[in-house]
Amino acid sequence: MEISKANERGKEGLLVKMAYVVCFHDNNKTTMTGGGLSARVISIDCGVTEGYIDKTTNLQYEADDIQFGEIYNISSIYNFDNVSQIQKQLNTLRSFPNGKRNCYTLKPKLGKNQKYIIRAYFAYGNYDNKYKPPIFDIHLGVNLLKTINLTESEADRVIRIEAIHFSSTDTIDLCLVNIDQGVPFISLLELWPLDNSIYQSSSTLLTLDLLTRFNLGAFEDNNSFIRYTDDVDGRSWEVRRRNNYNENPKKTSSAIDLDELVDPYKLPAEVLSTAVEASKSDSLEFTQNYGTESEYHVYLHFFDFEDRGNKQNRILNVVINGFDDDDNVTQPLTVSYWKPNTIIIPIRQGMGIWNILIEATSDSDLPPMLNALEIYRVVPQLDSATQQEDGRFSSLFMHIMSIHLDALKLVGNIL
Repeated sequence: MEISKANERGKEGLLVKMAYVVCFHDNNKTTMTGGGLSARVISIDCGVTEGYIDKTTNLQYEADDIQFGEIYNISSIYNFDNVSQIQKQLNTLRSFPNGKRNCYTLKPKLGKNQKYIIRAYFAYGNYDNKYKPPIFDIHLGVNLLKTINLTESEADRVIRIEAIHFSSTDTIDLCLVNIDQGVPFISLLELWPLDNSIYQSSSTLLTLDLLTRFNLGAFEDNNSFIRYTDDVDGRSWEVRRRNNYNENPKKTSSAIDLDELVDPYKLPAEVLSTAVEASKSDSLEFTQNYGTESEYHVYLHFFDFEDRGNKQNRILNVVINGFDDDDNVTQPLTVSYWKPNTIIIPIRQGMGIWNILIEATSDSDLPPMLNALEIYRVVPQLDSATQQEDGRFSSLFMHIMSIHLDALKLVGNIL
């Protein structure tokens, strides 16, 4: 069911000609609640007509109150109750039937030279009664981040994309790009600040596209995701429901005081309190299927919560792929009791990721144990000259739009 059409035909016609839409969101001009954290987080519930405070998280959700695009409710036969915490936010969306490139320009309070999580959700829910989900591209700035592809049989599916992005500018553009395979749309857009010291890559300016983030060992828990308020950085941790034949799920009943731990990644207590341990061999094995066309970063999170009191240790080797010497990466580590430890393994382009093996060395008293894992793809970057050219085009567009709006005597700001 369509709620309303939020556009003015005069403005929209100009935007189609320019093929570039800027939906400007200025966090400094928005009244935020909930203290320091809420003032640094941007949460946009796309398609709602006014903002609100979520009763579960106490986060402020804002309306994308813009003059472009059309807002809809999803079909009443679909619901997303299995997506914890954000069921309400997935009931509405904004679609962009006009223009080639439609952008949300976010202006976070912390500004430039800062690392952020940028996350978006897409819940089709047959909002247009066509039973034909679209295919379209998502760009972060000028770089292709992801292609959103929902097949006809997946009208009730939710796609989540997430990137860790270091912004060298005060604003960040997330753009929906029409590739002539249906109308782009978006349900929810979020931005969270991160500590610049974590999720390091070979270059500070590289953007990391999340492929996998699993919380391990929590097979019997009811929640399918762990996120804020449990994770103070707003990450979404998917609870892996299956276990391999040689995995033994572990969970500690001891209270974990995060303030007493030295953990720059600030993993939630719910993630630290569960793990998988090798049960029938001296190794844990995780099969993956990420091709050779990209560069990757693997983050493995260890927290040994089993106190045996007899100085037993876990001395491990992590082996990626494990084929011949040119196609594998090996990294040793020692896991200590009650001390979080995150290791980062870069995988060069041309290798791919087929297998992650964590094995105990001959000197280890205990089998391997792992609490969580994350895998990211490094997003290819256009060269700086192209980015500068894109920036000049954006500024020129805003100037031309101002002139045209004034000439047409239209009231309002360019958003």
